[in-house]
Amino acid sequence: MTTRITGRFRVPAFFDTNRLSAKARRHLWTLALGGTAAAMLPAAGPALAQGQMVGGAHFKPSVMAAAIEATMKPQVAGFSYTIAQKGQVVRENGVGSARIAVDGYRAHGPLQRNNIASVTKTVTALAILQLIEANKKNGVSVDTPIKAYLPDGWTPGPNVANLTFAEVMRHTSGLSSGNNNGFKDLGYDAVKAAVTAGTTPMPAGKTERPDAYDNLNYALLRELLPKLWNATGTLKYEKLDGSQIWQTQGDYHSFLYAKYVNYWIFDPIDVQNVKCFDNDATSTLYYPQNPKPDIKGVPGVDQSKFCGSGGMYLSTNEMTKLLVTLFQTEKLLPASARKVMTDRKLGIDPMSTSRGAAFSRNGVVSQGSNSQGKGPTKACMIHLPGDIDAALVQNSNDGAALKPCNVLIAAFEAAWK
Repeated sequence: MTTRITGRFRVPAFFDTNRLSAKARRHLWTLALGGTAAAMLPAAGPALAQGQMVGGAHFKPSVMAAAIEATMKPQVAGFSYTIAQKGQVVRENGVGSARIAVDGYRAHGPLQRNNIASVTKTVTALAILQLIEANKKNGVSVDTPIKAYLPDGWTPGPNVANLTFAEVMRHTSGLSSGNNNGFKDLGYDAVKAAVTAGTTPMPAGKTERPDAYDNLNYALLRELLPKLWNATGTLKYEKLDGSQIWQTQGDYHSFLYAKYVNYWIFDPIDVQNVKCFDNDATSTLYYPQNPKPDIKGVPGVDQSKFCGSGGMYLSTNEMTKLLVTLFQTEKLLPASARKVMTDRKLGIDPMSTSRGAAFSRNGVVSQGSNSQGKGPTKACMIHLPGDIDAALVQNSNDGAALKPCNVLIAAFEAAWK
């Protein structure tokens, strides 16, 4: 009998964990962390107990959850969310469908994986920052030029030789694919061509180019990862000569990217087998708003050969676990490197709340379309003041141009009573 892995626990594949009570799911999540979450994930800063008064107000997770649901329910076919406080899940739920009846009904829920779109960029940035940290002994920093880590046979075009890791992570490299999201724009050969074409010169009197968001930057980071990993001495990197099992150098690099993020980011937090595709009989499908009963959903895009800028599949539970570990421990990054990540906006974006800074990553991308319209995915994960971490995903279009990170912040603000 096949199994689905949840943390350290093997759950029979036919057993829909989304149908567990919220209390039972929280217990399973805590066990997957290896004991009590508080013991596993000590808070890095001042911790808020549930209902603790801060500045004359109490944080009420139930109010935050209710506010999320009130905003989302009228708008989307399905969504899920997870809220953690001080490393423990305090509220989570799924509403609507991951798959409607015509596709083989499956409820949405906090353990249901969803395409997280550009939230993937935080994972990619984290991988690069880990490798930079591991190469500090070699004098590597976020301000090191990327030239030495370009794949063999790549020729840097005008102004590329001096581009730094930070510029690529901050979208200030000047490289551009038109911010497209397909293999022809973000695969190995496309990235190589963009690097050969070069970028714009540094503006006179400036130390950085303007911020110009483009998926190409994070596709480039995927191609830099193998040599950066090789420099740590923990990987034997190979230039393909035809004798290996990989058909192309790009396939090999995509394999190494997936291997790295699973081994060094997700395995340490007991999140298993993370992929950039999800296409089995229980996978989330994507719908137009208010899908008709006979309208089949659109499967998620397979980005396994061009992942990094987007395309990863995670549940809200898994995204929240990642945030808790990143911000409340030093298991994934030392505090000094995490500060560089947040201060310099490397794969994560600052947002303001009435109670201090939040750090988030938002994602949205169309998964295709059917006769009724487009089926997008939207996602957000956010670290909020008071060691509160949350994630939200939806698998349909909406009528309100929803931005999941804004939904979470508005719900957070409403939760102080």
